[in-house]
Amino acid sequence: MVSYFILVLEFLACLGFGAYALHFLCLTKQLNPLERITWSFALGFGLLGWILFFVGVLWLITDFVLLVTLILGASGTIILLPAKLKFQLHLGNKFSFNIVDAIIVLLLAAVLTADIIEAISPPADADTLAYHFDIPKKFYFSGGIEFIPRAIDGAIPLLVHMTYLPAYGLGGELALTMWTMVSGWGAAGLIYSFLRQWTNNKWALVITLVYMTTPAVVFGGGSGHVEVRMILFLLLASWSITNLIFDNDWRYAVVAGLSLGFLIGSKYSGLVFGAALVATFFGFMALKRETKWFSMSSVFVLCVIVAGSQWYIWNWLHTGDPIFPMLYEVLNLRGSGLWDTEHHKVLKSYFASTEQAVPRSVFWFFAYPFVATFGGPGIFESGKLGFGPYLVLIFPLVMIGIWHFRDRFSVSRLAPILTIVTITYLLWFFFGPSQRVRHLLPAYALLMAASSLIALRLCNENNKKYALGIFIGVVIILQIGGQAIATVNYARYVFTSEPRDKFMTRNLTNYPAVQWINGNLKPTDKVYTRFRWLNYLFKIPIYYANTNSEALVDIRPTANNPSKFFNQLIKQKVTHLLVSDVKGRSSTTGNKQWIPLAQNGCLSLLKSIKATRVDSRSLQIFTPGILTHIYQITTEKCRFL
Repeated sequence: MVSYFILVLEFLACLGFGAYALHFLCLTKQLNPLERITWSFALGFGLLGWILFFVGVLWLITDFVLLVTLILGASGTIILLPAKLKFQLHLGNKFSFNIVDAIIVLLLAAVLTADIIEAISPPADADTLAYHFDIPKKFYFSGGIEFIPRAIDGAIPLLVHMTYLPAYGLGGELALTMWTMVSGWGAAGLIYSFLRQWTNNKWALVITLVYMTTPAVVFGGGSGHVEVRMILFLLLASWSITNLIFDNDWRYAVVAGLSLGFLIGSKYSGLVFGAALVATFFGFMALKRETKWFSMSSVFVLCVIVAGSQWYIWNWLHTGDPIFPMLYEVLNLRGSGLWDTEHHKVLKSYFASTEQAVPRSVFWFFAYPFVATFGGPGIFESGKLGFGPYLVLIFPLVMIGIWHFRDRFSVSRLAPILTIVTITYLLWFFFGPSQRVRHLLPAYALLMAASSLIALRLCNENNKKYALGIFIGVVIILQIGGQAIATVNYARYVFTSEPRDKFMTRNLTNYPAVQWINGNLKPTDKVYTRFRWLNYLFKIPIYYANTNSEALVDIRPTANNPSKFFNQLIKQKVTHLLVSDVKGRSSTTGNKQWIPLAQNGCLSLLKSIKATRVDSRSLQIFTPGILTHIYQITTEKCRFL
């Protein structure tokens, strides 16, 4: 019961913090009841993460402080009571119920049920366990924000992750997994609110269902991934900038600036979205020859800096690089100790070889969406983390619609939205470090909503809206089918009373090793591990080493200095090693430098465990034959000392 209470309290806290902000800006009268609620949640979600950064920096992360923070935020929901009442009355007076409505409700219920089943199951996603959940857990038990000297998943913007802190700290794991679900629904609510500006309740719900059943949304909403939650900030920033462009109201500059700040404070990819937003804002202001552009832009930029700069300052203070380690060569940070030239070469090579699937050319700029949707390199993650077929199939209608409405398009409020998406894709494709589809998810949500409205308007004028409805319905059914396949794994846990350890064993490679370590080692011990998907599950301190993200323990593929490796482990206060031995791999370089240590008296074997590699959680595909070892560091007979 405590978990559910904290879940509700954090939801109310986000609503309340956002309501305070809108009330302070005197924007409540400019927004309808639905907009007041959804805008409040989006703003409040960002404000909660922003506030908790300063709580963490001051080392005030305690149950009492976290609870007081949530209560203070929740008190602001009183401001929203009139909006909630009006929204309920609106639904009661306007909502009709026929066979179409029944189908929509049933589909929505199916999607929400699948989401809940996953939310009440233990977390099993690799990235979620590696750092999305592990970092907030670290901060909670430390009592403050510790600097994590890892690129990619350590020294990064963590605004969204800070919202996970009170859920985990006050409500435990169940509250945390439920919170990711609820915050994911927040983005769906904002999309629905956005759509209701142009269309009726039925179409808004149907298009929202397309979004909610998108594979990347299904996967990200039930995990700790931040992209689904970044949609809140990108959509609100884009919406506010559009209102600012057309209404010349400085209050929208504040909302847009705060939202964009929260966006760049959530992930480095937010900088790409941010650049697109800024370019669109200044471009449309120039086209309108707006005389107040300087004052508007000053307010906008100031709010961006206030809301989004803290994590970049934090990284700069600890590394000398605000986007560590991306500016390593530009800033000439050699000799910092946290990073070096050799590791930077490995990182660049990694991105070039594994994160860039297609050439950066004009042809692939246009071909990428089609190839990424229907197949292609594994990096696209088109299956579980893709966008589904909806946008590609609806693309011809959208193009025809844009041409058909070209005379009205320049004055349409959809024009800035589509401009933001276009510039984002341009910057991301030609200059972004990774071509993974899911990193574009926030822009996809914008494009999906705007494209659907254009297609709907076109079909409505040509009496083809029912055909469009059937097409959308088929897409939703197909995507729900994909969600069902993923849900079976979690349903097995929920409905069969499967023990947690058994669930984790069949979903995570080497989980039995974690069980043994948690049951046999002391809290004063520290374990070296490369199995990132296990980080969150350890009950004792760990040192996670990675070829591409940290340099304090050198395990580059070419590293061949067992003595250096051993001394680095000692310097990090490592007492035990969790390593695996795969048949056919005799190399003793890179992450296999432990082998010479074991052969020369530096490691003492405590336990060997036969492990099964999990190749697919959803399809339950396994590969046996991995032998995992747990060693203790010994110095008495070590020849490398």
